[in-house]
Amino acid sequence: MASRDLTQWLIRGGLILTVYISIVPRSALAAPEGARLILRPHCEESSGESESSECPLFSIRNPLTRETPIFKKDDLLDMDLVLIQDNGLPINRIRTWLAYDPNILDGDLLETNTDFPDTAPGEHDFAPSEGYIKIDISVSGTNEKQDTEIILARIRMRVRQSTVPSTPISFYDVAQGTDGHTMVISGEGTDARNILFPELGSLLVRMENAQSSSSPTVADHPPIPPIAKQTNISPPQPTVLPKTLPTAARPNPPTPVTPFTLLQIQNIGVTTEEVNIFLGWDPLSTPDLIGYNVYYASRSGEYIHKRSLDATATSTTVRDLPIGVKYFFAIRGVNRAQQESAFSKEVAVTTGNPASSTAPLAASMIPRTPPALRTPLHSTTVPGQTGISSWLGAMMIGVALIGTILAIRKQLLLS
Repeated sequence: MASRDLTQWLIRGGLILTVYISIVPRSALAAPEGARLILRPHCEESSGESESSECPLFSIRNPLTRETPIFKKDDLLDMDLVLIQDNGLPINRIRTWLAYDPNILDGDLLETNTDFPDTAPGEHDFAPSEGYIKIDISVSGTNEKQDTEIILARIRMRVRQSTVPSTPISFYDVAQGTDGHTMVISGEGTDARNILFPELGSLLVRMENAQSSSSPTVADHPPIPPIAKQTNISPPQPTVLPKTLPTAARPNPPTPVTPFTLLQIQNIGVTTEEVNIFLGWDPLSTPDLIGYNVYYASRSGEYIHKRSLDATATSTTVRDLPIGVKYFFAIRGVNRAQQESAFSKEVAVTTGNPASSTAPLAASMIPRTPPALRTPLHSTTVPGQTGISSWLGAMMIGVALIGTILAIRKQLLLS
């Protein structure tokens, strides 16, 4: 009797768990995907193997904006377009349109990575009449790039005039599907998918007269020596430019400043144990709040992952990260109008190294309870946590298989 009851319990449990596992979103069971495109100063040392540690970056103005040194008329802005991803997925195609002001900047040189030999017609050059740098490169067959960092193109521009404090270079029409003007495609045919992170930053090119400007955007960072002027490059041929920049070529206007966008989440802290990272923060006190966006990546200010949480969340856990990797986190609140608050202070921690934790969280604050219940704030639930732990998923699959086998065996005995 007891054996029959046990068999029925396992069969029912197996069926229930099989259904449950089948409806759990795949995104909850997999590591987050995402690729980011950035512009950085051209680095000769990185032309072969990845040498990111040797290559400089532009200064960070805020987590989504970088800024150049001060340029003057006829200086050259020499930079690399770089793809960065954590997952090492195969890359088959990259398309990006960079919007710029052709009245301020001239295209001087565009060289793309020869590992992507196929180019789309009309999308491998500067288009000053439209205000874009157009790049669409791809590779077919088995030669798929799977590096975590790929230099896609070298872009060199000459400053036509420096009469404005600054001018942006921004990614145009960042798509979440496979038909936009800026996207990164992994796979081919029906397997093709866009893995580009939807929020890309921009590059603010600072001009000579910005030194005397009282604008706070100029004083955010100390002056950086400008890139040396190169004199061995022949000047570009004159180009007839429109009197005004086409509307479509202008970067999207900035988010309107409202009381909510000026708010900033305080007391963000992060700690780690083994392969998990625990994040906590003070709640944002405003009736307009509907949730939080947690941004993180293994590079400061270059967030390729985003986790959205509801307004009740004051902590979250990011699980199964590579050991010994330093991750950077920042948080923004979200209101009913889908506006985001200012970025919180960025914090960082190295996975598996509690000594790298930041205040107010510390390694000693992690409760010694089963992993599924651990949070930085000692609660019995994890607000905003997504997915299930790997050991729990394995147990559920095992029980489901046992139940299925016993059910088949019972049917065979009765037949």
